[in-house]
Amino acid sequence: MSVDCDQVCRSAMAFIEALSKLSAREREKVPAAHYGENFNQIIKLAKEAAPNVDERLWPKPITFKQPVGGGIITEARYVELETYARQIVNLLPDEPLGPMVG
Repeated sequence: MSVDCDQVCRSAMAFIEALSKLSAREREKVPAAHYGENFNQIIKLAKEAAPNVDERLWPKPITFKQPVGGGIITEARYVELETYARQIVNLLPDEPLGPMVG
């Protein structure tokens, strides 16, 4: 199944919309691993949807760590994920976005 730029763009925009609603204090926190894993999937899909974009322009996949006595978390803060999501949106070829659902 081919990856559609519009669908990937919508997924990245969903990150941007959610993260832009966080307070400044919340944006400095680090998300749980599942959030970073989902973000890494968006990066992978974006690369498939836009194979002609220079590899060096894409955000690097999010890495993870496990603090002593804690659960696995990302090594990126929410504010960084928002920046990376905006980069993805800007790298994807322009395609008309239909109405957002959900």
